[in-house]
Amino acid sequence: MQSTRRGHWIQRGFALLSGCLLAFAATSAVAAVLGQSYPGQIGFQEGVTPIAHEIHLFHDWLLTPVITIISV
Repeated sequence: MQSTRRGHWIQRGFALLSGCLLAFAATSAVAAVLGQSYPGQIGFQEGVTPIAHEIHLFHDWLLTPVITIISV
């Protein structure tokens, strides 16, 4: 009885581990494609979250003019 219970938990552990590894591999593949830059790109990479869009607006509309004024 003990060996079948132990075997059952070992099978569940391997199933959970393989599921986690599969999920990690899938998300890594997607993340590798989303954040890629391309030749000739100027500025930040395109954002995919609302916070990234806010950061781009902050940089483009506030920081860039301030830096330009300080530099000139």
